[in-house]
Amino acid sequence: MQEFEDFLATIYFPPNPNRNFDNTLPTSLPLTGHFKTGRFGSTGQPLPNGNAQAGPGALPRQTRVGLTAAASPALPATPGPRAWARI
Repeated sequence: MQEFEDFLATIYFPPNPNRNFDNTLPTSLPLTGHFKTGRFGSTGQPLPNGNAQAGPGALPRQTRVGLTAAASPALPATPGPRAWARI
């Protein structure tokens, strides 16, 4: 078991390229390679820079509708194991 623990101590994760050097979340994160699907704008338009500190709350209201459980009949409105069992 000690050998396994010693091995685990040698494993490390590389730094997250989407974070600042002081490990804080950026306020302007380029979303290169991500495009609008046509639901809330012209299809194929690049998405604007995101704010990782604000999270999904920074999105306009019409964009956030798809992120709520109530808006999606496939997701339970309340969290918990019993709610997921009903799916």
